Amino acid sequence: MGLFSKEACCFCGKEVGVMSRSKLTSGEYVCTECKYLTNPFLRLDHMNREQVEAVMKEMEESEQKFQSIEFRKTAIQRNGKAWIFYDSWTTTGEFAVVTPETAKYKYHCVLDMDLVRPFDKMLNADRLPKLTVSQVKESITLTEKKDASGNLSERVLHIPYFRNDMNIDMHFPTFVPEKELGYFYNSVAGILSRWVEKSATRQKMQVDNMSRTIGDAVMAAVKGEGEEGIAKAIEQGLDKSQAIDEGKVKKKGLLGTLFGKKG
Repeated sequence: MGLFSKEACCFCGKEVGVMSRSKLTSGEYVCTECKYLTNPFLRLDHMNREQVEAVMKEMEESEQKFQSIEFRKTAIQRNGKAWIFYDSWTTTGEFAVVTPETAKYKYHCVLDMDLVRPFDKMLNADRLPKLTVSQVKESITLTEKKDASGNLSERVLHIPYFRNDMNIDMHFPTFVPEKELGYFYNSVAGILSRWVEKSATRQKMQVDNMSRTIGDAVMAAVKGEGEEGIAKAIEQGLDKSQAIDEGKVKKKGLLGTLFGKKG
């Protein structure tokens, strides 16, 4: 086929030219309209048809998740364009990014703060070593790009993510004030890096809750409360575990630990 020939989209069948399609590793093509049903941070030219179809289904679920979360919002709006960082740092540790480019896509991609780190093929995603606050913050960068003449063309905020097929970049034109962008960058980097501390606190709370639940179940058995008493202790422990995951349980201070109610 020639460079200017039209090819059929493997999803909708529409025939499109070279400027309105992406080629998959399987040799098939995806039109721009169908591409906007996928993840804006993925490289489609590294995927086959089955993988792209799976992503489309994932993104429908991601949008439902996005709509169900009470996100905070940090934003820059200039010249009719918007760059938005959504976060649930105080609760579930998820975030989403919207730029003028990703706004063309139908669905929001909900991301996990625990995976904000450079990709390393030697590491297992299920057993990642913990990073410090400073390590996470330093991995989030704001760099300047220049054109062939050496003039500033844009600034790019990069958020590393533990997936080798995903690239999260926010491109800012030169009309966005440097001071405003600096504040935005510090806010984003601060939110993502502080999650490291919050995540560690939640893990400790879960361990403490598990120990307390086992203790309560044993105590119920000792008191002769039978299966009903044991089941009640376990149910209360499970309820609290879910509340911890949802960020509804806060860590007690020293006075709260000494004199507060059992919970």
